[in-house]
Amino acid sequence: MAQEIGHVLLGESSHSAEGLMSAAWKPWDGRVQTFTPSQVQDIIRRFTASVRQTAPLLREGIGTDRS
Repeated sequence: MAQEIGHVLLGESSHSAEGLMSAAWKPWDGRVQTFTPSQVQDIIRRFTASVRQTAPLLREGIGTDRS
């Protein structure tokens, strides 16, 4: 499930050679799988860009139930 959430956060074509997003991920190998440092940076960048796009709309009440 965590890898599927990773696809939401990083995009469909986000498999990597290592870590949680490895296409050959094996949860039974006994190692904790995490995002790579570059994937963490990509998630932060994408989230920040999304907030910057959405914040002005929310301040104006667009897309909310506020009257």
